[in-house]
Amino acid sequence: MSHSIAALRVTARGSPALATTSDHNGEVRSIQGTPITNSGIRAGGQALTIDEVISRIPEWTGATVAVSALGGGITNLNYRVDVNGKSFVVRMPGKDSELLGIDRRREYACTLVAGEGGVGPEVAHFLESDGILITHFIAGRGMSAEEISRPAALRRVAAALRRYHAGPRFPDSFSALETVRDYLRISRSGAPLPSTIDRMVERAETIDGAMRALPPPPRPCHNDLLLGNFLDDGQRIRIVDWEYAAMPRT
Repeated sequence: MSHSIAALRVTARGSPALATTSDHNGEVRSIQGTPITNSGIRAGGQALTIDEVISRIPEWTGATVAVSALGGGITNLNYRVDVNGKSFVVRMPGKDSELLGIDRRREYACTLVAGEGGVGPEVAHFLESDGILITHFIAGRGMSAEEISRPAALRRVAAALRRYHAGPRFPDSFSALETVRDYLRISRSGAPLPSTIDRMVERAETIDGAMRALPPPPRPCHNDLLLGNFLDDGQRIRIVDWEYAAMPRT
């Protein structure tokens, strides 16, 4: 097996599943994989190296494999792997990402549903013991804030949302308010907080109370619809990064 590799470079959050994405200012930027020269590095406290992950996929054994690091991750380390004429994204959990409430088995199950519905990337493999998800690479581009705000683009985004909202239920449930409470509890142990935090939490409690009084029918939710997670494959809008996805829970 031969592959070229370089130091992993993780930048602002975006989409590792496409060839391009947008930065936090909405500007389209390339995230073509950076060739790697040392694939044995255990970056970010990882239990496995990318070499070790590749060796665990039987179909890749003995094949010529090209590996490149993808920027754009905050909670994960992402690699593009080209093998046998196909391209994949290897998504390796970052150190202590479980503290953010991320359940990798739930992420896998939700990504599987989203991929089968033509919204998310299709799942190729899942290494359950290490929470490593491997999906098919989507060739496409990200969208700027200006572009996605146009009526035609918004209609395409809405179509993507409707597609998975109307699809099969996601496993497990997720409460945005409970997550905020958990983050706040951790942050109060020493992290600086904005002066408006108490007012924002109070407002969230009011919204939660209203939803409890008249709960809408639950629909599958992505729960992390950042600009960088919307991708245009030339035919439809695709959505990546399903690690917070679940059914809503008030």
